[in-house]
This record gives sequence, structure tokens and C-alpha cells, in this order.
Amino acid sequence: MTILQQKYLSLANTDIQERLFADFYEALDLLEQEEKEAFLNDENLLTVCKNYINSISYSPFLFRLFLKNLPFVRKIAVSGFDKVFENISKETFKNLYKSQSYDDVFNGLRLFKNRIALLTGLADVTGVWTLDRITGVLSLTALAALRIATAFVLRSAALKGDLALPDLNNPEENSGFIVLSMGKLGARELNYSSDIDLILLYDAEKTPYTGKRDISFFFVRLCRDLVALLEERGATGYVFRTDLRLRPDPASTPIALSTQAASFYYESFAQNWERAAFIKARAVAGDIDAGRAFLKDIKPFIWRRSTDFYVLEQIRSMKYSSGEKITNQTSLYGHNIKLAQGGIREIEFYTQLQQLLWGGRNDKLRVRSTLAALKALCSAGRISQETKEFLSQAYVYLRTLEHRLQMREDLQTQTLPKTKNEMLEIARFFGFETIDPFERETRACLTGVQKLYDSLFEAPNNARENTTLVFTGTDLPKETQDVLEQAGFSNFSFIADTVRGWLSGRYRCMRSDKARLLLTGLLPVIFKALSKTKSPDAAFMHFDDFLHGLPSGVQLFSLFQSRPALLDLLTEIMGQSTFLAQELAHRPALFDAVLDPDFFAVPPTRESLQNDLDALLNAADGFEQILDSCRRFAREKRFQIAVFFLRGLFNAQKTGKMLSVMAALVIGALFPAVEDDFSRRFGKIKNAKTAFVLSGKGGSREMSFLSDLDILFVYDTPENAASDGDTSLAAPVYYARLAQRLVSALTSNTAEGVLWQVDMRLRPSGSAGPVATSFNSFKRYYAQNAWTWEFQALTKARVVYATNGIKDVLEKEIQTLLSQKRSLPQLADDVNSMREKMANENKPVSLWDVKTKTGGMTDIEFAAQYIQLAYAEKFPTLLQKSTLNVLNEAVSLGLAEKEKTQELIDRYALFQDITLTASLCRDENATAAKMAEKYGCQSSVEFEERFLSEKPRLKAPYETVILR
Repeated sequence: MTILQQKYLSLANTDIQERLFADFYEALDLLEQEEKEAFLNDENLLTVCKNYINSISYSPFLFRLFLKNLPFVRKIAVSGFDKVFENISKETFKNLYKSQSYDDVFNGLRLFKNRIALLTGLADVTGVWTLDRITGVLSLTALAALRIATAFVLRSAALKGDLALPDLNNPEENSGFIVLSMGKLGARELNYSSDIDLILLYDAEKTPYTGKRDISFFFVRLCRDLVALLEERGATGYVFRTDLRLRPDPASTPIALSTQAASFYYESFAQNWERAAFIKARAVAGDIDAGRAFLKDIKPFIWRRSTDFYVLEQIRSMKYSSGEKITNQTSLYGHNIKLAQGGIREIEFYTQLQQLLWGGRNDKLRVRSTLAALKALCSAGRISQETKEFLSQAYVYLRTLEHRLQMREDLQTQTLPKTKNEMLEIARFFGFETIDPFERETRACLTGVQKLYDSLFEAPNNARENTTLVFTGTDLPKETQDVLEQAGFSNFSFIADTVRGWLSGRYRCMRSDKARLLLTGLLPVIFKALSKTKSPDAAFMHFDDFLHGLPSGVQLFSLFQSRPALLDLLTEIMGQSTFLAQELAHRPALFDAVLDPDFFAVPPTRESLQNDLDALLNAADGFEQILDSCRRFAREKRFQIAVFFLRGLFNAQKTGKMLSVMAALVIGALFPAVEDDFSRRFGKIKNAKTAFVLSGKGGSREMSFLSDLDILFVYDTPENAASDGDTSLAAPVYYARLAQRLVSALTSNTAEGVLWQVDMRLRPSGSAGPVATSFNSFKRYYAQNAWTWEFQALTKARVVYATNGIKDVLEKEIQTLLSQKRSLPQLADDVNSMREKMANENKPVSLWDVKTKTGGMTDIEFAAQYIQLAYAEKFPTLLQKSTLNVLNEAVSLGLAEKEKTQELIDRYALFQDITLTASLCRDENATAAKMAEKYGCQSSVEFEERFLSEKPRLKAPYETVILR
């Protein structure tokens, strides 16, 4: 070791710095001999290096750069920081801007960035440059890198034949491609480890695009190449991380947008936080002229000459959208000096809010830099000189501290350390000998900023509640995420993007400022209501679908604000029933029914349903309106019945009955309307009688929300009868076509939806038979050709509409057919054979498949049907439609053992409950959760063990319960 080296080593004042100097000496040995001697023979140079090392001793990142770039360090020491920056910038731009080599541009930009990082780091920690100069140099570096990268991707596209650029040496000019810098880069305030906020646009009318693909596809691909050139890590690191989330509605738009689409968005849907972001916007690369023209075009969006009440309220609420809030102000450990109280963001927002308020009428306030804006606000008399001085000093202090935090390992962080040792290192890196004075000065700075920030506006009544849920900006604040997580939500990214879409006016109901203001105030209430559901994330998605379908929002949001219980009801419905959530999403007007004072006060009855349907039909004008009125009636009443069932106001039996009654009433209204419309062309058949029969769950009044209609159409006419219309049809053809018309009215999917799906396979001869059956054919078929299973189906047949007295005749005939004397052994064999066939064709897939499982609904129904067919000859009161009624009647007649039959009755009632619940929930897990809740179980597993896992006693439909 030379005497000079020993002298230098003696200057090191800590063990850390002594070790760093030793590393420095070892690095010198790796240099070329001439370069090494330049260091060793220059005492002043070594002293400068010692000072640099002392200054960066708490930054491992800077020290690594220092050792890797010693010749560059010598240039700085000899020529000075300003000269070196000027030279390296010019040299890099000259060498790379016209380059067609990807590797040269890729590696050259990273070398440039590393050297600027070292240059600005040294200039910062040694105090040679001011904060304004440091952030300016970092920003100019980013701008140069952007122009070089943009030129390269544009030139590459031109060489491939996708762009007809006028000058390949200057590819940006007249390219129509625009790079807007936002945030700190736009204001030339870039921090040490900052990413760069960009909006990438293209002017479709100006760009000389000659490619074969869609122009949007081309520019999206070009933008991806641009981002990759800046972000991808190579052997020497990356250039800049990029953030494209400040573009219009980032959750649903591509990374490159046309200027026309962007202009339309900012004119129509943009939020006030986006206005704040555009205060700093600058066209920095690509077609600068086109970029400036775009910014000029949207200037009225940014700078408004007048601010109405609702916009003012939005700006007021923005005060509470700056990010996370730290409640523990007694300690600085772990405090975020950017986002937390008193931080950099509050200074920026304090400034931007007032620029938005007053800049529309004073163009001198339209400056990008925070420090320049504070000065302009003071000159305009909007803030005091004292406030300007304090906030300016606080801004410099906090930004400088931010740089110290980031310089340690080139991380984009603004959070103070959580341990005492690390806090001491930061304090010393920042120029303090100990922690105490550093903490005092930092806390005084933060406290003063917070006090000014909080005094900017008087908070509205619910502002403090709103601070816990903030969705403005691009990142979801940690505090908001914590609140959502505690409320049971987990899909934070989806929720954040979706709510930002709401607030940007993505949906029709949020197009007005007033609607967005009302929704913003409702957000805490909405999430509180959604959190009460079993699956908050699923309920949120259903609520989003609901908002998407709303034609307007102001009235409904105002209603929710004044009657939060309605919002609770809405989210309760969405959280429990996928079916109803989908119904509301497609037809939000359904919720209007809840606003009727009688919705809960007057439960649906046959009489009330008939009255409501009659009122709708009386107001209908013409056939099409009658059809739509029936559809609206069915949809609204189905919704009301579902809500009653979900809330426990109707049990399963009542619910099934009211759904079936509703179906019968609609058929009774549709049939004469369809027949009258049909007769206009084909006329009518004199002395004809017609009947509409429901079988299956509709006939037994046990429908669920998924039930279709099993229908049978019967007519009776004189022999050889024909219609008297312009086009005459024989009776079989006439009624076949009329039946098809009625089926079409029931099943057609119109703007008002579908009434029901229809199943006609239970008619005589099944699918092979005519869709309409004459009364004589009906009697003959069942007397001569019907199978036992068809008689089983007939036990549930109910005449729901008939003309000219055929109802009594048909019902009497059905009773006669069901009351025939039968061979009980043969009947038992037939019933068991059909059950086995069904069991083989429809095997249960889970415990929740309560219809087809052994001992399930089908088995119990078959038992009831066996009893009816076996004993109706002697006991006609057995010919009831409901399975439960049949079993109860069998017990009362002494045909079935009471205790065992009661078990079947209880199980069937449970299965009805499960079936109805499943038809609303449309999801096995949701059904299980709802059933567990209804039956007082702690979990769905407990419910399954208690109610579904028991070995069924029913071995065959006629065994176990039959006494005779």
C-alpha cells in the first residue's frame, strides 16, 4: 500500500467507510493501468472519491454503481456534474436516436440510465445540485430515453412496411403517434426511483399507417414494444418502469387509444382526479405537434371557468382520496412520507385542488411544477406567503428524504424503516448524527403539512366515513384494501377497476356528475350492505351487473341515500339468489316493485294476483301489449314471491302454490287473447269446447323457480267441424296450430323475457302424438293404450282454463280414469319398473340431488301415486294433486302407517325447500349455505349430516307405508 493510499485510508471516519474504501482500492486494481494510475497519482482525485464514498456509505446501490463506473466518476470529479450531464446526454442521443440496432438501443439506454443514476445520486448527497436540478435531470433523462425508444419502434415499423414515415432519420415527426407524460415526469419532478406515467395515443387521421391489420391492433403492439424496450431487465438493469393506468378507463381500454376516443371520454365521462392528473400532462415523444393539439383540444375539460355544486363536492371529496392514512402519529417507524398524513401527496393535492378551482379563470395558475404552482397561488392571493414558504420547504425536505430512501437499493419506496438501526442509518444518510433531531424535524414537517391540508376544505358530514373507501387514482390504497378485507371481500383488483369504471361514467346510469357524486357518497353504505351477504365478492359482481343495466342512476341513488334499508334488501337478494341477481341485471326496473308500499304489506294471494293482472290487461291495447303485460306481470310477481320465500315469509309449499297459481292465471289471460288473434284469419269453430291442462309440478301446485310447464291441450267439437274464417281449417289442424301459437306465446324470448319453457311429452302418445288432442281421442287413449306411468302423471293433471263447460266433463273423466280397479301386484311391478328405469337414466350426482336419489322426491311421489291408483276406486278423496295432501289423506283413511308416512311428509317438505332454494341460488354451495342458515346449522356440512346423510327407509314406492 502506498503512502498516499495509507493517508487516504486514515481519513475514513467509520468502520463502514473504511471497508468501502478497501473495496474501492480493490476496484482500482481491475482498471486499465493508465486509468488506475490516473487515480493513484492524483491526491485531489482520491480525496474527492473519499468524500463521495463517505456520502454514499449508506447506499449499497450507489456504491455498486460507483465501483463499476470509476472512469465515469473521474470525469465527474474533473469536469463537474453539469458538464458531464451535458456531454453524456448529447452523446447518448446522437449515438442511439438514429440507430436501427435493437441491442445497441437496449444496452445503450441502460448504460445511460445507470450513469445518470450515479451522477444525480452523487450530486444529491454531496449537495452540489438543488432538488429542482436533480428532479429536472432525472426527468430530462427519461424524456431522452422515451424519444430514443419511440424513434426506434416507429422506424422499425416503417422498415416492416407498416408506416410510411416521411423521414426515417426523424421518425417521430408527423407519425401521428403521441406519448403524453403525466405526473412527475410531466412536471419534470421525477424522483430517484420513479416509474413514468404515460398515456399513449394515435391520431388515426394523421398517422401514415399502411399495414394490413387493424390500426388499433398495430398501435397496441407498437406500444408493447416501446414499454418492453424501457422496462425489460438486461445485464445492466432496466431504464424506467412505465405505468399506463392513467389512460381513459384503463380496466376496459387498450394501452393505445385513438385521440378521437380519448377526447370523447374526457368530454363525457372523466372524473375530477383525471383533471388533476392532466395539470401536469405534457407531450414528450412521438408527434409532439399532434400531442400538443390533443392537449389543447381537451383544455376545456381540465380548466373549467365555472364549477357547479356537484363538481365542487367531488373536488371536496378528492381531499380524502390521497391514499393510505396512518392513525399512529406518535411514531415515524413505517410511516409513508408520500401517501400518509402530512406527506408529499398532501402537498401536491393541496396545490392541485386549488389549481382546479381557480385555474379556469386564471391561466397563470396553469403550471405543472408543484413549487412553481405554490408560487403562482401565492402571487394570485390564493395562499399566504407564509403557507407558500412552509409548503415549499416541506416539499423539498420530504422529496429529498424520499430520494435517500430510494437510493439505498433503487427501490420505489417512500416508507421509513421499521427498526431503530435502519432509522439511524437513514437519519445519517440524510445528514443527522442521531435519530432524535431527525425525528423532530420530520414530524414537524408532516404535522404542519397535515394541518394545512386538513384546513383546505370543511369536510362534509360523511367525509370521514368516505375516507375509508377510496378508489380514485390508479392504486387501491392499503387502508381501503384493509377495510374491504375485513368486510369479507378478496377480489381487490377487480373491485378497484370496477368502481373506477363506475366513477368514470362507464355505465349509462353514471353519465351525469350528480349520479357519480351520489354514488361516491354511497360507496361505504354499498360495501357495508354487500358485506352482510354470504359471499360479498359474488354479491359485488351481481351489483355491478345491476348497475350496468340501469338506464339512469340519480333517482335510485337518491332513494338509497334516504332509505338505506332498500339497499340492504337489494344486496341481500343479490347475495342469496343468482337467479334474481341476473333478473335484476337484465331488467333493473324489477326493483321498482319493491318501492310499492304494498310489496311486503300485502302478500300475494290468488285474488290479489288476479286483480293485478286484470289491471294490466285493462290497460293493454292490442294483442302484443297483452303478451307483454302478461310477461311483466309474471316476472314481477315471480320476483315478489321469491323475495317472500328468501325472507321466510312464505314456506316452500306456499311458494310452490303461488308460482303455480300465477302460471294458471297467465294461461287464462293468454289463451283467449291468442285464440282471438288466431281467429282473425282462421275464424272459429262453432260449438267448440277447449281446455288447457297442466300436469307435473304446475298441476300439483309445487312449482319451483326453474319449473317448466307440462301442458296438455284438449278440444271437443262436432264431427267434421271446421273453422269459419277466410282460411278454413279442419278441427284437428285448427287446434294443433292454435296450441302451437299458445306455446309460442309462452316460450318466445322478447324484450320482456320468456314466460316459461314448455314440455308437451305427457300428452297422449307423447312426442309422437298431436299437440292438441280431441276429447274422444283422450278418453280412448287412456282407456286402451296408456301405460301405468301415464296414469301416474295424470294424477297431477289440473284443468286451468276451459270454455263452454268442458272443464267439469274433463275433470270427471280424469277422475274416472284414475279410479279404475287395478291389479295391485301388476301396479306395483309397473311402478317399480318405471322407477328403476328412471334411476338408471338419472343417477344422483350429489347429496343435494334430492329429486332422483334413493328415498328422494321421485320415490315419495311414486309412493303417493301408487296409493292413488291402488285405492282411488274405493277412496276418491285420494285424488288430490299435491303429494303431501295425498300422503296426509292416506294416513287419515288408514291406508298408510302414520309415523313412517310422517317421515316421508317431512322429508318431502324438506326436499321442496331445497329445490326452491336451489332454483333461486343456482349454485350448490350457495344453496347449502342458505339451507344451513334456515335450519339453524353452523355449516353446510352439519346440515348435510343432519338432514341428507340419513339412510332412507323407503325401499320401493309401495313398501314401508302401505297398510292394505
